[in-house]
Amino acid sequence: DILVELRSLDEITHIESQLKALGYHSFKRNIIPHRSFFTQKNVAEKQAFHLHLFERGDPQVGRHIRFRDYLQTHAQERLHY
Repeated sequence: DILVELRSLDEITHIESQLKALGYHSFKRNIIPHRSFFTQKNVAEKQAFHLHLFERGDPQVGRHIRFRDYLQTHAQERLHY
């Protein structure tokens, strides 16, 4: 998982076109407002990367960081994830 904070997601159309050129697939913003989510698959067509784009200051950023920190300190949960 990769999380990026941007000043604004107003230019998401441009960002999305650039990411699609790199092989990322997008999920529509209307599913989760104020956030954009992209995935990229590897050669075996399995999920390789999850890219989360948030506007700076979104409270969901902290939630994702806490989840990352939890997985770093709980090996069994990390393997399950």
